[in-house]
Amino acid sequence: MGEREISLKEIFFGVKKDLVKIGIFTLLCAFAAFGYFSIGENEHFKSTGSLMVIRPRINIQGADLNVTDPLINQRLASTYEQVLMSRSVCNRVEKDLGIELPYDQFQKDVKVYSLKNSEIIGVDVVTNRAEESQKIAELIFKLAPEELTKILDVEEVRVVDQPNLPEIAVGGSKPVKAIKVALVAFVLGIFISFLRVIFRSDIKKGNKER
Repeated sequence: MGEREISLKEIFFGVKKDLVKIGIFTLLCAFAAFGYFSIGENEHFKSTGSLMVIRPRINIQGADLNVTDPLINQRLASTYEQVLMSRSVCNRVEKDLGIELPYDQFQKDVKVYSLKNSEIIGVDVVTNRAEESQKIAELIFKLAPEELTKILDVEEVRVVDQPNLPEIAVGGSKPVKAIKVALVAFVLGIFISFLRVIFRSDIKKGNKER
């Protein structure tokens, strides 16, 4: 007896029969996700800005170093990161803003990096409050000239982009996150239904062959 292949039409109508179940599953996942994001997880807001360190004077005997060289900028960016994320800066942030900020948390919240291996450095601050993220970033910008000149001989530190006040949480707002979960749940429901249709077809085929 020849084997019968399941058609796309059969798969379509099989999945269509499960649409109500898929819809219920999607809604349940969406409500559960929204509840979790509202109660079980804090939103995080990222304030971003950038600084330019003007022509650091690097004098190394016997070496002719171009301050615009990408390799030099990478090394300097690493130095800037260590300086601006130092314990002394963390202590100033705690004192000036009147907040409790352990050093290990400060290191997690703050990111300093080079923008395209240039003399411009980006500073990101992520906390669970938008205003706090911006205030910490603004204070780091204020402290940058003082802290950097302790380590490097620089002419000037200029602000390229002031730290912004984030309006949307990292990864989107709670409803947006819930919608993303719902979309994943819907696709997962379609996939499970598809497998069920294939599995039921194989069972029927096996029963007929007996």
